[in-house]
Amino acid sequence: MAVGFHTIGSGSGLYPLAEAWNGRSWRLLKTPVIHGRLLGIACPRRAACIAVGSRDTQQGIQASPLAATWNGRSWRLRRTARTGSNVDVTDLASISCKSPRRCIAVSGYGGAEPTVSAAVEAWNGRRWRLRAVFGQSSLNGVACRTRARCLAVGSTSPASDSWVPFGAAQVATKWQMVAAPPGDSGDLDTSLSGVSCVTTTLCMAVGEGMLIDRWTGHAWQQLTVPGPGQLAGVSCYSAASCVAVGQDGQSRAAAEAWNGTAWRVLSPVRPGGPSSLAGVRCPRPARCMAVGFYGTPFVRHTLAERWDGTTWRRLKTPAV
Repeated sequence: MAVGFHTIGSGSGLYPLAEAWNGRSWRLLKTPVIHGRLLGIACPRRAACIAVGSRDTQQGIQASPLAATWNGRSWRLRRTARTGSNVDVTDLASISCKSPRRCIAVSGYGGAEPTVSAAVEAWNGRRWRLRAVFGQSSLNGVACRTRARCLAVGSTSPASDSWVPFGAAQVATKWQMVAAPPGDSGDLDTSLSGVSCVTTTLCMAVGEGMLIDRWTGHAWQQLTVPGPGQLAGVSCYSAASCVAVGQDGQSRAAAEAWNGTAWRVLSPVRPGGPSSLAGVRCPRPARCMAVGFYGTPFVRHTLAERWDGTTWRRLKTPAV
């Protein structure tokens, strides 16, 4: 399953988008007709998915968190957690589930400075509950290896003029900040956007500036990555098999592969014009599916590519 957003006609409003892969082809799913966008999805079972994102204004401005469940036939909107008047959360950016009743979602950006807050919410199959709030922060990605061990990544702003990488971990039922991940020393604003965990003590996090940090359970290690650009998503099958995707320095789809020792540049299919890969999932060492978009900021098209360990192949996606 892949999610995102699209426009209708020449209007400025955004609407949720969802497509399903059956092993042979992608098909467009009917989504709730509301102003909003879907930013993340987790499918702990074949016919049980939970998607998160934001409800938007008619002008496309994020206004409040959005969550919906999929039962294999239709979507059902779900009410998100109450955060209180002192926490203003405008979206849920990422979700990770160990079962249909055990999910963690994190918020990417909420409130207006200087009251920016990142929230962690938990889904129990019936309702969302607020689990933690981190001030002056943004959480963009989360990965749960067990029901009680999760890692979330994003950025925080210790100073009003810059953002630096940020991490938070769940141990049992408590969430707490972890040691600050290394950032790009040449950039005042650096953020982590995605994370994948092989074990509770081995995770890969990716972000802006082709940033890749490895978490060992108690410390971060910054890894050397070839080429300029920014990474949006990562998926690890094992400690020696990861694929990260994003956009290179020339605004083209980019991908990198980890073999346990080093990262190397891959060559995904790049349609004409700007393109980007926003997410990836690798259920096997040499079998990954990446999704994103290509086209101009005014006319964009969905993009799906499959990696077989040697080459990337572009897949046909339905017209929206």
